Amino acid sequence: AGCYWGPGSQLNAVERVHGKQAGIQADLCSIAITLYRSPLSKSLEIGTCSQYCVNTVVYHSVENEMCGWKGKNEDLLQ
Repeated sequence: AGCYWGPGSQLNAVERVHGKQAGIQADLCSIAITLYRSPLSKSLEIGTCSQYCVNTVVYHSVENEMCGWKGKNEDLLQ
């Protein structure tokens, strides 16, 4: 999983996905890497074909946090 900011950018990163190896986990890991590495002053455009990832990160993150991040992929969502 990784994020790409452009040629030679120090923000570019690749990390191994631990645990279950599936597309959803790779997508969530890439989003987490991007959010972690991005400067707060930058607006982001994250591309993914996973509607699950969009719904989970954009629409359900507050609800998931209130529930203690319990459930599917909780390790990546925390």
